[in-house]
Amino acid sequence: MPLAAPFPLGAATTLAELADDPHPRLALLRAQEPVSWLPELNGWLV
Repeated sequence: MPLAAPFPLGAATTLAELADDPHPRLALLRAQEPVSWLPELNGWLV
């Protein structure tokens, strides 16, 4: 199983989205996936 599979929100998060306006995506991640693997960052977001 790929690491991104259990973290769909993290897998769908792009660097452009975080660079442009990170607040909406971070709020969504905080509410629904507070620990997430972000392949775009090649790391965990906690």
